[in-house]
Amino acid sequence: MKRLQALHNFTATVAGRKTRWTFGTMRGVLGECAGDAITVNPCQAESELLGTIVHEWLHRTFPDLSEDAVDEREAELQAILWHHLGYRRVLV
Repeated sequence: MKRLQALHNFTATVAGRKTRWTFGTMRGVLGECAGDAITVNPCQAESELLGTIVHEWLHRTFPDLSEDAVDEREAELQAILWHHLGYRRVLV
């Protein structure tokens, strides 16, 4: 049986700033962008996980956007990546 590739913690540049990405179970939230860190709860459906990653990236990249604006951009990008381009995590 194939399984999904495990998500791993990493550091990457987002909007010209080093950002620590962490994947771990969180109580009551799907993701959070605080300071120089983004934390994502991997315990969600694959398409929702993609949306959460995009959502938190948007917060880090455009900190002045309202939550409504972030939600709208997230939905647009998630639809393009998931429905139109067929983005999926790699099976190993």
